[in-house]
Amino acid sequence: MVHRPALLGVSLCVVLGWPSAVRSETPSDPQPRTSQGRRLGAEALADDGAKLMVRGEYEAACRKYEEAAHLERSPARLLTLASCYERCGKVATAWATLGEAAELAEARGEPKKAALARETLKRLAPNVGRLKVMVPDEAQVDDLVITRDGAPLAHSLWGVPVPIDPGPHVIRVTALGRQSWQVEVGLLPGPSTMLLRIPVLAVDPERAIDEERRFLDRRDGTMSTRRPLVAAAPERAIDASGDETIGSTQRTLGLVLVGTGVTALALGAAFSLSARSTRDDLDATCAGNVCPPSSMVLFDEARAEAVRANVSLGIGLVALASGVVVYFSAPSSRAAQTGRPDGGATQSRLRLTPMLGPSEAALVAAGQF
Repeated sequence: MVHRPALLGVSLCVVLGWPSAVRSETPSDPQPRTSQGRRLGAEALADDGAKLMVRGEYEAACRKYEEAAHLERSPARLLTLASCYERCGKVATAWATLGEAAELAEARGEPKKAALARETLKRLAPNVGRLKVMVPDEAQVDDLVITRDGAPLAHSLWGVPVPIDPGPHVIRVTALGRQSWQVEVGLLPGPSTMLLRIPVLAVDPERAIDEERRFLDRRDGTMSTRRPLVAAAPERAIDASGDETIGSTQRTLGLVLVGTGVTALALGAAFSLSARSTRDDLDATCAGNVCPPSSMVLFDEARAEAVRANVSLGIGLVALASGVVVYFSAPSSRAAQTGRPDGGATQSRLRLTPMLGPSEAALVAAGQF
């Protein structure tokens, strides 16, 4: 660190003269200090993350590792971050981070780290779940926006099985002049592909009128070539000629959802007990915070069972609550005849969509309220 600036000063003196040599010896260039400061900051964050990992606080540890990788983007930082993601059960995120680490290591000429990243990628690939969002042609209206957990889903990813972490995810669909649509889907750990079909968004009369008014206001100035959205006549939620069995059908569906929720809760309880038993076995093999290498199998098994328990309990609670709402919101025979519920209020619409994939089956409840 002392000799390098002196050599730089001699070389610059030959070309630019003595004043340049003097400037090179003074630490006026902030770039080395800035790089060194970012590296030291990344090291401090990584140390904090390692301490949190020892205490089992994996979510907090991953946030530290993320900040460290942001300060210093290197294959080593990304490999550590991917390992933390895997510990948290975020298999898809770990898989994507490993891919970036492998590419960066190859670009920087670090073959050992590149080989390690590729080997771990190969191990995780069979356990990555995916979500495939299908958008039919009739549902692709103007200004259609699809978000997953608040982040926009690019048009190029429509119809593509995208890697996704296990657990619940919220899919929301919006478009100008249309009623929004939202659904929550749950992906269990393991290799599976969930298929989600986006419905045609219903026209919102109030928004359509606003769009028409804005179009007319712009026509006198810029003469927009975009066709305005015309509000369609409001549809009746239920045919007045009438199917009087709709209330009975909805109550039956509510009971099915309640049964599904109870089953999922029972499975979650079983997974939770199994995870606790495996954790007890793990504690028996460890001395304090020091565990033998063979205990990693028990650790991974306990973590996987805990994730299954959390997901199953979450799905069970949602299904149970949805079943209760569906059952008690079923219209009476009078509402089925008039096409509107008692009191003249607009009826909420509920849609149950079965989704089948190569290795899973699911029932998604979605609605407009």
